[in-house]
Amino acid sequence: MNRLRAISHDARLPGSPFAGNVTRVFARACHLRIDDGTPLFVLGDGIDGGPGAIRVRMPDELRFSDWVRPRTRIARRADLLRFAGGQLSIDLAPARPWAPRSLDGAGAVRADAWRMMNSIIAQFGRGRKIWADQTALRARTRELDRAGALQLLDRRVGWGDGLTPAGDDFILGYLLGLRLGEAGGPGRTGFRSAVDRWVAHQFHRTTEVSETYLAAAAEGVFTDSMVRLALSATRRDGAELWDATRAVLALGHSSGTCTVDGFQHACASWSGF
Repeated sequence: MNRLRAISHDARLPGSPFAGNVTRVFARACHLRIDDGTPLFVLGDGIDGGPGAIRVRMPDELRFSDWVRPRTRIARRADLLRFAGGQLSIDLAPARPWAPRSLDGAGAVRADAWRMMNSIIAQFGRGRKIWADQTALRARTRELDRAGALQLLDRRVGWGDGLTPAGDDFILGYLLGLRLGEAGGPGRTGFRSAVDRWVAHQFHRTTEVSETYLAAAAEGVFTDSMVRLALSATRRDGAELWDATRAVLALGHSSGTCTVDGFQHACASWSGF
């Protein structure tokens, strides 16, 4: 049996016994759904944790797709999450509960930080998507044109492959940038709230992981690496910004790049970079 050790899990993970099914399987990730309908995601340690996630330490040679299949039953008993068939289990005892970090008190993104992020993406970004309408999205955002911005964002929902499609990653970063910059001018909070409400009705159009992360972002909840990126972009610490940007860029094949790209677009829209 392969017994994996959990690194972290969403603090809302039920502590009492539960059962459910595997719904989708990838090499380094596995989607679960508890019988009450709650989605969970088991993610390898190279993937950022967040809402609904259980992060585990995985040997490089191990692939979930080699050991479990969709519709495999799962059950939690005490601190052990077992997969039917006996070939895989997860020890939850070592895991630290994950709870979102706050953006409260964050200042505006600095112009030199924005330029540095752009340079880091140029050097280390992977799979960057150049959207034909990105200039238009900046303009609609700057003008607080809700209908125009939502029409452009609509094209991105569910666009791309993988656990979190590239278009959704861009939207996540964009939502983070809006949160960070909304205090800088009148009407921005209303614009951001309208985008959040719209995002809350798009979940059926994408993957379960993206559904969960988008739902959380619409409530102002982001992964640790995203919050670290946002906070470091407001401070005079180039080394911290370098590390924070590289950490996000390392997520997935292109997920991190698309996330930083969306964040930069929102920041540039309201700061004039």
